[in-house]
Amino acid sequence: MTKDVVKRLSKWYSGDIHDCLERLGIWGFLPGLSLYGSLPEAGRICGPATTVQFVPTRRKVRSRQYHKAIDEIGQGGVMVVDTAGASGSCTGELMATGTKVHGGVCSIVNGTIRDIEEINALDYPVFAKGVVPTTAEGHMEDIGYNVNIEIGGVRIQPGDIIFADLDGVIVIPKDAAEKVADLADELGAMERDFKSQILNGKPLYEVFGDI
Repeated sequence: MTKDVVKRLSKWYSGDIHDCLERLGIWGFLPGLSLYGSLPEAGRICGPATTVQFVPTRRKVRSRQYHKAIDEIGQGGVMVVDTAGASGSCTGELMATGTKVHGGVCSIVNGTIRDIEEINALDYPVFAKGVVPTTAEGHMEDIGYNVNIEIGGVRIQPGDIIFADLDGVIVIPKDAAEKVADLADELGAMERDFKSQILNGKPLYEVFGDI
């Protein structure tokens, strides 16, 4: 079911998707994230989330949980990392390369990243809060993967669908994904009709009426 829903959702863009979420009373937008690297030719990514939780620490420890999450992400997966406000960068050239090699299509980092020149050369998209050159060691510690996390007030569970394009990143709860896909199909058909009328010169006041 996930592959079919991902394929259906991948036809649209983030504005359509979030409009559908809001019709269901769901808020899924992750604020404050910027795109680094590059999106695929289609201009969007869509796939199930693998989650990682970091916390601030002074201990110098290797990110073993993060490494396991990368190794197990699977084809078409999206890595979603929360750093809980810790300083330092848990993701750079090596983590992005590993995620891509193991099938990941994008990394979402609620924190900073580094190695931007190398990430740009990877042809791989990373969304993050910003860029700093400092390491994660001695600044943050990973305490679990494929666990529930929260970013910007949005709860993310493993397997939730992540949709991202130039407008931003959206979380689609896995239990609502099929309904969102149905609504997106309906909304897309309606918007195509609106666009056709506008291109034919019909006044927008008449096109949108009392909607």
